[in-house]
Amino acid sequence: MKFTKSLKILLLIVTVGFFLRLYGSTLMPLYGDELTLVYDAYSILKTGHDQNGVFLPLTFQMAEGRPAGYVYFSIPFVAAFGPTLLGARMLSVLSGVGIIILLYLLGKKLVNDNVGLISAALFSISPLGIQLGSGGFETHFALFLTLLGVVLFLNGKLKPLFIILSAFFLGLAIHTYSAYKLTVPLLVIALIFSSGRLMDWLGRKLIFWSIAAIIIAGIFLGLLMNQALVAGSEGRFLHLNIFSQENIREKIIQKVNLERNLDTLPERLVPLFHNKDLEYAFMISGNFVNNFSLDFLFWHGDGNPRHNGATMGGLYPIELLFVLAGLFYLVGQKIQVLRLILPWLFIAPIPATLLMETHALRSSLMLPPLILLSAAGFYFLVFEKSKLSSEARGFYYLWDLIRQKWIKWLLPVLLLVQFIIFADRFYFLAPQSFSRFWSYPAKLASDLAIESRGKFDYIILSDSLDNVEFAYPVYAQVDPALVIAQNKQREELFGVPFKRLGNVYIGYLAGEKIDNFLEGLPGSVLYIGPVEEARFLLNFHTISGKDDLRALVYKEKLEPRSN
Repeated sequence: MKFTKSLKILLLIVTVGFFLRLYGSTLMPLYGDELTLVYDAYSILKTGHDQNGVFLPLTFQMAEGRPAGYVYFSIPFVAAFGPTLLGARMLSVLSGVGIIILLYLLGKKLVNDNVGLISAALFSISPLGIQLGSGGFETHFALFLTLLGVVLFLNGKLKPLFIILSAFFLGLAIHTYSAYKLTVPLLVIALIFSSGRLMDWLGRKLIFWSIAAIIIAGIFLGLLMNQALVAGSEGRFLHLNIFSQENIREKIIQKVNLERNLDTLPERLVPLFHNKDLEYAFMISGNFVNNFSLDFLFWHGDGNPRHNGATMGGLYPIELLFVLAGLFYLVGQKIQVLRLILPWLFIAPIPATLLMETHALRSSLMLPPLILLSAAGFYFLVFEKSKLSSEARGFYYLWDLIRQKWIKWLLPVLLLVQFIIFADRFYFLAPQSFSRFWSYPAKLASDLAIESRGKFDYIILSDSLDNVEFAYPVYAQVDPALVIAQNKQREELFGVPFKRLGNVYIGYLAGEKIDNFLEGLPGSVLYIGPVEEARFLLNFHTISGKDDLRALVYKEKLEPRSN
């Protein structure tokens, strides 16, 4: 393959994007969802069963009904690296690389080669893109699969086989991240109508491929329905969405009743202006708009340090200008592109809207259309050929003069400055400030237990320490067969149930009973728990975390085993 100038630039962009994500993936320990995910993959690899003992499941119940996609596609990396940081996160890192390439192809297809390259470059240094690519986030792999499906779909007329492949990857996406089960089918509808592909599908040339794609989509949808009915994988969404929350319903009823009593309109008209449907509509529309707020997109993000370690928006503040300029440019030059990008953008936040939140993971499908708009605006402001000429007069002359002399240099510099600020916060500050959000105390406890296994007869890990029940089997690489057995039936130690993994016991002890329980055990004992339990212990020690605050407490009893 001949390496054109564009391919050389793309290779450089991909290389930068890969190393930014790879380095970021090594900075934080695994948090709760990653711990269960990587251990399920490890258990499948070793035994063919998940850690609950279910053979090759389509839904993993240890994480409240996790779709299977990320777990199964992580298995090759777990085989290569073990249940480690890279085992859990390499799939997400490579998904970021794939998204960079796909955004180039999509930008090139929809606008031009330059916009494709700018899209790839902006995503390679995107705050949200880097954060998603640095953790084992299922939504990131689902985003890659969805984007791959979109690119294949848009090229389906040239190569009809791409239609089948598109259906396959879009089907995988809905089995990778729960929010995509709602957004991907809606996106497919938008794709069909925005591209005019519906008429092509009815033609003789594509009819065979179309039927095959429909069959594949039907298979994935059938599996989805089976999960919903049998495995209960949608239980969390059904429990948390706006229509099922009892407290919201009660507040709405109280508000409607009060307003009906106070309104002085004729009695027959009052219900038209004060009713539950109208209140739900106000709440949903308000939350939908929140997903497009400047604070969420460009300034502070969703406030969750796992999604937003730099405490910045998903896009750089300067990209607000790019997005607006991109809309202006596409309206004037490529308005047909907006027939896809705008519906895509409005579909993406629907799951977060129904859950009454702004949430970077659940709204991750917003990122590609925003990047494309930003890239189009950057191209328009910096690279589009100037119309400056002797005939130009007034505002247009002044605008072209400013753009040539200053803007084409100023905007890239401002973007670079904002990237440097992000990099400092994300790579150097966040690992210290937000380590607890990544279950760092559980890692410290697991490391201490691993180091001490040969020194004590009993090691008691309090499961009051967040996620330690999942952390220890991962960091100790415990045999999955043992974990499966203990998940099915725990063992008792002096009447208290524990998950026993060798001489390490994971379970709960009431605070006021800890010292007496430890004293009653024969031989040497090490107890590890959260710092809150220090008030119940005598002669304890503490270990501090990266934030210089106490992360856990431990107590040693060094008496020899009695005969």
